[in-house]
Amino acid sequence: DRTPYLSRLVARLARRGVEMHYAADPAWKDFEALARDGVTCHPIEIRSKLDFKARFRVRRLLRDHGIEILHTMTSRDAYVGMRARGLLRKVPKLIIRRGAYPRLSRFDPVDRWLYGRLGADRISTVSEDLRRYMIAKRVPEGRVTPVYTGIWSEEMAPQARDLRKEHGVKPKALLLGLAGN
Repeated sequence: DRTPYLSRLVARLARRGVEMHYAADPAWKDFEALARDGVTCHPIEIRSKLDFKARFRVRRLLRDHGIEILHTMTSRDAYVGMRARGLLRKVPKLIIRRGAYPRLSRFDPVDRWLYGRLGADRISTVSEDLRRYMIAKRVPEGRVTPVYTGIWSEEMAPQARDLRKEHGVKPKALLLGLAGN
């Protein structure tokens, strides 16, 4: 199965004619599926923030394809992307997507650089609460924006159901619903 957010976004944009490139470890579950959907996939495994081989390959990918936006999902990927774009003439925008609360350290020079004033161009968060958390960790407020994951797919279409009957709940019993990930 695919990673819902990134894979569906990339696949749908590719189907709409947007040139999409996906760089990841080829063992990643979405790699082959995205290639079948018409996305140009590049096998790049990033082992650590200091992976020089990955940095070189990402730099070459950005340069050779004229990529204007580099969208990363983890701090490790973002750091490699920041270092890779550093020597390019045309520097692509770097957007880090935060879907979880990172352990940002004021004492870690990599964190301070990546999320600080000289770091990523934008950080998108999945909620306002996560945005406030990032700002409290000294990420510049003007660069943090909540972008809610609003991906529609047919399997998510609501179906009429009688939950009370389905679960044996009395007609006047109080029901509480929770949604989350």
